[in-house]
Amino acid sequence: MDQPCSSNQPLLNLSGSESAKDYQQEASESFLQFVIMPLIMVIGVLGNLAFLIAVLRIPRMKTMTNFYLGQVAATDILFLVFSTGSYISRNLNSSVRFATKFEHWSGCFSTFFIPFVTYMASLLLITLVTVERFYAICYPLKMRRITGDGRSRKILASLWLSSFCLSAIAAQRYARLQVTCIIWPSNEDYSSFAQVVRYCVPSHPKMLVVSEFMLGLPYFILLPLNLYMYTMIIYTLSNRLPLNEIEQANTVQTKKVRNQVARLLIFNGVVFFICQSSIRAIAINNIVQELADVSLFTPPQYALLILIGRILVFINSAINPFIYIATSQFYRNAIFEAVSCIRRNAGERNEQISMNTSLGKTI
Repeated sequence: MDQPCSSNQPLLNLSGSESAKDYQQEASESFLQFVIMPLIMVIGVLGNLAFLIAVLRIPRMKTMTNFYLGQVAATDILFLVFSTGSYISRNLNSSVRFATKFEHWSGCFSTFFIPFVTYMASLLLITLVTVERFYAICYPLKMRRITGDGRSRKILASLWLSSFCLSAIAAQRYARLQVTCIIWPSNEDYSSFAQVVRYCVPSHPKMLVVSEFMLGLPYFILLPLNLYMYTMIIYTLSNRLPLNEIEQANTVQTKKVRNQVARLLIFNGVVFFICQSSIRAIAINNIVQELADVSLFTPPQYALLILIGRILVFINSAINPFIYIATSQFYRNAIFEAVSCIRRNAGERNEQISMNTSLGKTI
């Protein structure tokens, strides 16, 4: 049952305005949220789980780099599951764009806080993996002096603490629940629309700009840093000469592995930053709109761009294991081995259950 408006609620009169269409969620938006996002979520969760199982069960996968990549996979799973559930619960049976059904501000805050944490942690983890590879390939002697379990634990603790703190500030953009009374046009298209609509809005007018800076600044700082390290890694690998006769004899295999590592570095890092770039571009538009009161897009265009950006972010969280499989035979063999092991164990359990059932019937 539709909740009636009260006198203390802000009033938005759209009864005689064409702009009412700007508040109406289109079929393409619903299709992306209720079909494409869940599909990407299922594929991404299965792929990331397969990689995690490979890291946990295959001995040769137990390296520091794979430990970091395993945390990226766990972070991606959390993002995919939580964000998909959040989008569906917020937009189910709702035709009003960007509206929410929360009754308290805490629902708004938590809905955006967790995705912000996963984004920030993924950004820092991807950079941490790049730094680890950069030192291992370009400065191997220095790498041996600075590596250690104690140092890695401290770095990871600092990484997650930074992610939580930055995300807690950024989530203030959605930390207030605003209840608005909307008067819709009298035609039948809007007959089922709720009069009382809730939105998650900034806790303070300036928090929108602060939030976008908080999320965007690390991205724009770490992007050139990662590109520099990728360039140096590829340059070092390309100019490394065989050191002895054994290595000379294995030049073909060395070149093959080198190319696999290069492709993995390029795809994994570049895909991450490209998939995040659309959301960061929208953030720049938000800052300009807030400071200069100028919007580059109409509301429907803006809503569509946000959905496309979210789809790309979903793809980014789902695609990493498939990048590993496509670009590295080492990871491909390990993941397939882990999946085959699971299937074999499942088959053995089913066979044992079948044998026990048959014995029970015989007795």
